[in-house]
Amino acid sequence: MRRTVPYLAMDHYTSDSSDSDADSSKVIDLAYLLLDQTSVENKLEEYNDEKESFLVEVEKAILHHNRLSQLPENLVLFRNISTLDISSNGLRVLPNISEHLSLVKLIAKNNLLHNDSLPKCFTNCTTLRELNLSGNQLTHFPEQILDFVNLKFLYLGGNGMQHISKNIWKLKNLQVLALGGNELTEVPATLGQLYCLQALVLCDNKIETLPANIANLHKLRSLLLHKNKLKTLPPEIVALKNMVELSLRDNPLIVRFVSEMSYNPASLLELYSKDYQTAQSAM
Repeated sequence: MRRTVPYLAMDHYTSDSSDSDADSSKVIDLAYLLLDQTSVENKLEEYNDEKESFLVEVEKAILHHNRLSQLPENLVLFRNISTLDISSNGLRVLPNISEHLSLVKLIAKNNLLHNDSLPKCFTNCTTLRELNLSGNQLTHFPEQILDFVNLKFLYLGGNGMQHISKNIWKLKNLQVLALGGNELTEVPATLGQLYCLQALVLCDNKIETLPANIANLHKLRSLLLHKNKLKTLPPEIVALKNMVELSLRDNPLIVRFVSEMSYNPASLLELYSKDYQTAQSAM
C-alpha cells in the first residue's frame, strides 16, 4: 500500500518552492491541468512553436498534478531547465534525466516510483542541489542517488524505506535530510559524518536508538524524532549547542519520563541525566 506524506515535516525544511516568483518568460507552467502524456507533449510543442529561442530560455518546468506515467519525451529539448517539478503524476519510471539536463532541483514526490523505477546509475551531475522523492514506494534506499555528491536537500520521507544506506556519508554537503514516515529501525553511524547537516527529520519510524556520533553534527539546528520507539538518547547529544528544535513526543523515552513528573517537563540535559542514572541502577 502506498504511503503518502501526511505531515508538515516533509516539506517544512525545504529550499524555495518551485512555484515561487520567477520570470514567467523562463517558466513552463502546466500544473494542475490533469493532462495525459500526449497532451503534455503537445503543450510543450506549442511553447516551442511560439518562440524559437524558447528551447534555450526555459529554466523551470512545473508539471505537477497531471497524469504522466513517464516523462514527456520532448522535455529534454529544453536543455537549460534547472528546476523540474513532476510531483503527483502517477509516475512509474524515472529515467536517467541527468544525462540530458543539468538540473539544480528535481521534485518527484507523491508518485508511484518503486525500487526498480530508477536507473541503475545516474549520469554524473554536479549541479543537483535538491532531490525530493518523498511519498513514493521506495522500500530500499536508492544507492544510485549517492552519486549526486553536491546535494544539499534530500527528501525521502513517506516511502516505507527499511534502512538508511551506510554510504550516506558520501553526501557531505547535505544540509537537510528528511526520512520521516518510513519503516526505519536504526540509524547508521556513518550519518554522523554529515557535518554540514542542519535539519534531520527521522520522525514516524521505528527507531530504538541513535548512534553516539550524532553529536558530531555541530551545525544541526533541528532534530525531529517523534513517533519512534526510542527508549534512550546518547548523552553525547548535549554537545549539539546550535540545536533549537528537538521533537521527542510519542516515544517510550518521553512517556516514561513525563509520567513521573508532577509539574514542568525536565530540560533536555536533565532527561539525559535521568536516563543515564536509570540505566546505571538497572545494571
